[in-house]
Amino acid sequence: MVGDVILAFETVRREATEQGKPLADHFTHLVIHGVLHLLGYDHIEDDGAEAMERLETRILAGVGIADPYAWHDHPSAAGGCPGAAPRTIPGTRTLAVRTLPTRTDDGRP
Repeated sequence: MVGDVILAFETVRREATEQGKPLADHFTHLVIHGVLHLLGYDHIEDDGAEAMERLETRILAGVGIADPYAWHDHPSAAGGCPGAAPRTIPGTRTLAVRTLPTRTDDGRP
């Protein structure tokens, strides 16, 4: 097991409503985003953010979900994740995703 992806349902639902997106689509996007973090992708630097966003949109298109970043003028409208150095874009906020490393049975990372 690589780790866990934890989503705050109330926040996911609120964001989906605010962004005019189906809840299931937004939830799927956040799960994919979190899994990509667990696999080593990040968006601390612009190059990494662009690569991660391209992969996210390609995966989502494969399951019939529209580009999640197209709802806003900027391609990185979703911002950063906790623990990362978020890129500040006026009028945006952080996605409701938390990724946690897997721990061994004795509690060690």
